[in-house]
Amino acid sequence: MTPKQHRQELSCLVKQSEEENALVYVYNMAKQGRPLAWEAVMFLDVRWRKLIYGFSDKLLSFYLNSMSDTLPSPANLLLWKKSTLGSCSLCGYHHCTLFHIISNCRYSLMTGRYNWRHDMVLRRLIEIIRPVLEKTDAPKKGTHFKSSSGTEYYVPPLQRNTERGKPAADDWQLIWDEEHDTYVFPPQIASTNARPDIAIWSTATKTCIVAELTVCWEENFYQAHERKQGKKDYIDLINTGRKNGWHMHYFAVEVGARGVTSDSLF
Repeated sequence: MTPKQHRQELSCLVKQSEEENALVYVYNMAKQGRPLAWEAVMFLDVRWRKLIYGFSDKLLSFYLNSMSDTLPSPANLLLWKKSTLGSCSLCGYHHCTLFHIISNCRYSLMTGRYNWRHDMVLRRLIEIIRPVLEKTDAPKKGTHFKSSSGTEYYVPPLQRNTERGKPAADDWQLIWDEEHDTYVFPPQIASTNARPDIAIWSTATKTCIVAELTVCWEENFYQAHERKQGKKDYIDLINTGRKNGWHMHYFAVEVGARGVTSDSLF
């Protein structure tokens, strides 16, 4: 190794060590390090062009401060000595953090605020799913995606023919569950009282896709996913559908209360 190559190798090692030390420092910070601990999160698009042109000033301020938990919540105002009380003005909880406001307030739960947010996210998913089911021409290109952990995914183009050459289903039906607009799960698939958030089925191919959405605090993605995956009502629904001769597929998906999406949603 020449002296020049030796200096380059040494510089790379020093740079890598400094980056690791900086990452550890940020990770240990009580607020700014929180996003680094999120698991199973899709890659966050924080490119300068999007931040500048994709958000209004107020929305950008809210987005960045919500990620680092530096919004003026009652708990933060008390910490900053801008207030003498850190309690929730809705339910009276003594320590009103951003987590409490977004995901843990009893008043918001009882009055349906969290349900409204869930339904708004669900409607957005339906807006994306419905046109795909109604397409007659398959898109020519697939989609590439990279998660925050570095895992690369690829969604192939939508195929209208199965691998055996038989035409795919063209009779897909879609229903979804909202707080004020509920439905009865198709009895020909399974007789059940369960109402998953999304149900898609094709009678021609006897295929049914069931999805359950959770809108939660980003740090609880893993727990929410495991809880919904193991929920007895949906396990029984899937098993009953399979006994009736249907090809059942179940997906538990999560979207963060601050707009961050989970890998499971992809």
